[in-house]
Amino acid sequence: MKTSAPSGVRNTRHEIAQGFVEFALAVPVLLAVIYGLLEVGRLLFVYSSVVTAARQAVRYGSVTGISDNGLPRYQDCAEMRTAARTVGFLSNFQDSDINILFDTGPGTTTFASCSGVDFVPVQPQTGDRLLISVSTSFEPIIPLLPLKPMTLESSTSRTILVDIDIDVTPDALGWDGSTSTPTNTFTPTATSTPTNTPTMTPSATMTPTSVYSPTPSNTPTKTNTPTKTFTPTITYTPSATATKTNTPLPTSTPIECYVSHDGISIVKEKMLLTVHNDGSSPITISEITVFYDASSPGGQGLNAIYANGILVWDDFISGSPVTISSFLVNEPVAPGSSVALKLFFQKNLKLNGSENIMISFVENGCPLHDTTQ
Repeated sequence: MKTSAPSGVRNTRHEIAQGFVEFALAVPVLLAVIYGLLEVGRLLFVYSSVVTAARQAVRYGSVTGISDNGLPRYQDCAEMRTAARTVGFLSNFQDSDINILFDTGPGTTTFASCSGVDFVPVQPQTGDRLLISVSTSFEPIIPLLPLKPMTLESSTSRTILVDIDIDVTPDALGWDGSTSTPTNTFTPTATSTPTNTPTMTPSATMTPTSVYSPTPSNTPTKTNTPTKTFTPTITYTPSATATKTNTPLPTSTPIECYVSHDGISIVKEKMLLTVHNDGSSPITISEITVFYDASSPGGQGLNAIYANGILVWDDFISGSPVTISSFLVNEPVAPGSSVALKLFFQKNLKLNGSENIMISFVENGCPLHDTTQ
């Protein structure tokens, strides 16, 4: 005897089997789509990391300031690489993946790079460009998609701002912008007055008397009595009075002099130095001696000196060292203030390690200030 399952049961079984077949056909496609989304997302994330790393590194190197290594940021290659690695946490950037270059603008040749060094010895100038490119390789985790291994690279550049010249009209104040009030007043009181008064009074009186009286015995008597009296009187009374006053030179009282500086910086044809008066008395610069490389380029020489934007010396002297002791303006530097010296040369300066500025002061007690110390 034949038995058969109900038609409803047969239909249910067919639907389940059909569902398994459809699922088996759809799962590979679904997994491929999901994996493709993940790989494309990872690709975009790695590329964004490369772009951000280049941007962060060039931002660090183009701003002003001193790095933790004591260098200007645009010269500290190691810190620029560190700034790139900080944001590239998904990509482990190596030194060879970070290329740091310097040029003078679009379309110009590169004049310096940080290849293999942590510090670039070249002094960039205002207007030069810092170019940083970061690259990394990308490979799919599973090579199932038409995504081939590729190199992702991003380049960013920025103009370097070293310094800005600001021309202002100074008022009639000191170098530091405050009123300078000298407090040393010397009043010499020693006065010697020798008085020499010679008086010569010669008095010569001559009175010759000639009397001739012959007396004959005859009656007629003739008496001749001529009397001649000469009384010349010569009186010389020269009176010479010489008065000499000897005024001794004043002797200043030594002051407690404390002077410091921020170090010399070179920007193209300018040598910059800021001197601080850390003492309690005003000080006045009496002499400046400058050491620099005068051999190259030819015709190099010192042109002018400014103090806090005020022209204090204007001439041309070639060779090194140069000593300046006569200033157009020479105002004291008040206690607790500073004077920014800016020395202009005929041509751009080249560093050779001999750069030094020695400063002498008028006040007694201020030693010779040497920037190498």
